[in-house]
Amino acid sequence: MDEHLIGDGLWQRVLEALRREPYMHLSNLDRLRRFVSACFVVLRRNCTWVELGCFVPSAEGAKRRFRRWAKKGVWDRLLQHSQPVAGPDVLHIDSTAIKCHRTATGARGSGEEAIGRSRGGLTTKVHHAVDGLGFVRKLLTSPGQHADCRHAAALTRELKPVAVVADKAYDTDTLRGRRAMLEFG
Repeated sequence: MDEHLIGDGLWQRVLEALRREPYMHLSNLDRLRRFVSACFVVLRRNCTWVELGCFVPSAEGAKRRFRRWAKKGVWDRLLQHSQPVAGPDVLHIDSTAIKCHRTATGARGSGEEAIGRSRGGLTTKVHHAVDGLGFVRKLLTSPGQHADCRHAAALTRELKPVAVVADKAYDTDTLRGRRAMLEFG
């Protein structure tokens, strides 16, 4: 079980980022480390929460806590603060289209869904910005029919790279005017 726990170096960066979070209870660090490790296992291995009996006392409780953190933006801030920082060099942006199951729409709670309709059916796009070290710096989701260029400014706004490498789908006058843009594809 200990081989699935996150390493000491990464845990120190995650813990440092969690200490910046308001209203974060850090009284039992061992349980918190097991919870974060369980979330990483679910995301890396694409397993279900029920399979995590060795990490957390309640799989359903861990799933609820994961969703609460996602809604509050804790995972986004952890991603920003827990990775080594590359210099302001080249930023790579691209998107991936994901086909959704036909029953994916209409979730309870009437939350915002990034699912769109196109000729291929129900799709979602995941836009990502990756730095020169290969670390993901920003993730966005959008409905599948949205053009990629709509999200170019949002992907690069806070990151301020020297140059942006992107395909033609992200080619906008706004992005070209702010920084050097190298095209591929």
